[in-house]
Amino acid sequence: MSRLYRPEHLDLSAVPKRFHEAILWLITTIIERRNRNRCLRKGFVPIARKRMAQVLGSRNVSKVLKYAQDMGLIESDRQYIVGEKPIGYRIGVRYRQSEVVRVQAKRERIKKAIRPQLKRKSIADGLIANQLSRDLRRLTIDDIDPTTLRDLAEQSKSEWENPFACYLMATDQIRDKHFWWKRDDYGRFHSNLTNLKSELRHFLNIERERLVGVDINNSQPLCMGVLLKMISGESELAE
Repeated sequence: MSRLYRPEHLDLSAVPKRFHEAILWLITTIIERRNRNRCLRKGFVPIARKRMAQVLGSRNVSKVLKYAQDMGLIESDRQYIVGEKPIGYRIGVRYRQSEVVRVQAKRERIKKAIRPQLKRKSIADGLIANQLSRDLRRLTIDDIDPTTLRDLAEQSKSEWENPFACYLMATDQIRDKHFWWKRDDYGRFHSNLTNLKSELRHFLNIERERLVGVDINNSQPLCMGVLLKMISGESELAE
């Protein structure tokens, strides 16, 4: 499914209907990117003007932003650095902690924009992406009723302003098979699975079997040793 998310008490009656989905895409993008990156300064999510033009149409970007800002739906950091940082946006104070409801996207351009793309920086990334895609698609998550999600969000010590919205989107993406992953500058991979909050992980399963998490301390030296043995041509690895 191609879902958009809308603050529960948001009234768009003063906005022309042709811009409704565009505004909801903007909200959804802010929540989704905030969900991926917990370290964003003051919660502002950088969204490139070029990306907005691709999704909304170049003629519509300024209008959509003006409607959203005039009604207090979003705020801007007004900080643009050429070649380094696009302007950042966050949900406005009035709606920042509002519960959100799901809305089905109808426009094809919006639907396509919602689906995360596996970015490949190299041939090796392409091979890993293929394997990850196969493995992640086996993953599913229980249907969690909103009351349970709300309770978990209230108990959470999350740094997010609206953990309920982030929890709802995170579980929906896994259920809808909208997986993403990226490799950071240190070579570590991040995905829907690794980014999922611990209180939600016990709802995960593969082919109706529950998952168990195991954290191996100081595993990097062991993995490096195994890799070096493989490179050196030794056929048998030490246990």
